Amino acid sequence: MLNAPIFAMTKPAGFQLVRCGIFTWRSRKGESLSGLTLMRHPDGRYLVVVSELAENPGTSITNDPEAVIAHVLKTYLEGVEPARMLFLEHYRDSLSYSTGSGQQDDRFDQWLVQWSGGVARHVSWRSVRRLEDMVWPPA
Repeated sequence: MLNAPIFAMTKPAGFQLVRCGIFTWRSRKGESLSGLTLMRHPDGRYLVVVSELAENPGTSITNDPEAVIAHVLKTYLEGVEPARMLFLEHYRDSLSYSTGSGQQDDRFDQWLVQWSGGVARHVSWRSVRRLEDMVWPPA
C-alpha cells in the first residue's frame, strides 16, 4: 500500500485521502494491475484516480474502464450513488504505448460515464490539465 498519491496533482480543497495503493481488477482478458487513489469530500463526493502502471501485466485502464469502475464500486464504494463520483484516468507519457516520449509528465483524462441501473455502460474521455477543468458531480 502506498501512503501518498502516485501522481503530481494538487489535492482538491476539502478532500481527504481515503485509500492509495495498487489494486488488481479483472478485465475481459484476465487480471490487471493499476494504481488507485480515492478521496472523499465531507459532502459525500468522491474523486477516484486510476493510474496506469508500467508493471501492469494485463489490459490497460484505457481499454476497459467499465471493468475498472465495476471493481472500484464493488470493492470500495458500494452503495455510493454514481452521480457522487468523478473518475480520472492517470498515466505518465513514459508509460504511453502511443508516444513513447520518455517524459515523466502526468496526464489526466476525466471519464465521462453513462450509467444505467448503477452500472457504467459507456465511458468517454475528456482531457484535464487543471483541477478547474474537471466537471464535478453535484454537491
